[in-house]
Amino acid sequence: MGKTEDDDNSQPRNDEEYENKHVHSVYDQIAPHFSATRYKPWPLISTFLSHLPPGSVGLDVGCGNGKYLGVNPGVFIVASDTSLPLLQIARQYSQTRTSDAARATNTTLPQLTSSHSDVCQASAIFLPHHSGQFDFAISIAVIHHLSTRDRRVEAVRSILDALRPWMTGTEAAITKIGMDEKAQPPEDDQASIVRLSGSELGGKCLIFVWALEQKGSRRGWDEGDEQDVMVPWVSKGGESSRGKGGMKKRRTMAETEGRGENGGNARSYESNGESNVSPKDRTIESDTKEEAQEKTYYRYYHLYKKDELEQDVEAAGGVVLAGGWERDNWWVVAAKET
Repeated sequence: MGKTEDDDNSQPRNDEEYENKHVHSVYDQIAPHFSATRYKPWPLISTFLSHLPPGSVGLDVGCGNGKYLGVNPGVFIVASDTSLPLLQIARQYSQTRTSDAARATNTTLPQLTSSHSDVCQASAIFLPHHSGQFDFAISIAVIHHLSTRDRRVEAVRSILDALRPWMTGTEAAITKIGMDEKAQPPEDDQASIVRLSGSELGGKCLIFVWALEQKGSRRGWDEGDEQDVMVPWVSKGGESSRGKGGMKKRRTMAETEGRGENGGNARSYESNGESNVSPKDRTIESDTKEEAQEKTYYRYYHLYKKDELEQDVEAAGGVVLAGGWERDNWWVVAAKET
């Protein structure tokens, strides 16, 4: 790996400062652009939220712009993120949902007992919640931003600790394996999510992280590639270049190491928008008249390989109830055992 300005062999890296620079401060700067591209809930996550028992209280850890807060008005979500600009967007969204509910039911806001959600600033590693109090949690595309395995495991542990313990014994064991394999065919992902979400055996969390195995996607990562990478977000003229107009000139950029602000020991890739082309042929938009207005922000990601997320859950003291691969992400439903 190439050496960067963040590399100093004489002193150990401060992981928290590294993440502040290469994750948190980036999202603070790109929050409006990022939010504009994050508006449609993913199907499995919507399924999980939609089938929770009415009255459930849960967490959205790393809520971003809060796009999942309105999926199920029958549950209450405490949403958290480290980015204040994104939390402001999430709070506005929550207030909008409350106003919509008031209009739909012909009531005034003071008569509406709850907005279905609230937001607070918090790190995934240090959640400000009492242990064992929540029925569910989601953490979508968050844990992969933590720069060491110890910190990723600690974040999973923090989420699990907030959940009500999962019931132990025969009934829980049957739920964990899903269905009697001799009697019925295996469940698909949707069926598994529906069953676990609706279960009242205890608290459960749904975690999504970026997968290393993305050979067929626009990003092109696959087994054997670097797992710690710097993924760019390109803004042009004050707005994200993602999805803005046609490409006027293409410029191929090779994989780069130790380039400017990349930092740490993660490999960097140049791309248009958010890593939307293969690493073997990465390109960026270029217009000589507008290049001066273009800025690239780099975010740290750890790309999870197969079974790695399950291993982190187990290392955190949890039990994996279900898992799979969806939209270039690995996901698990996990719980805390007593």
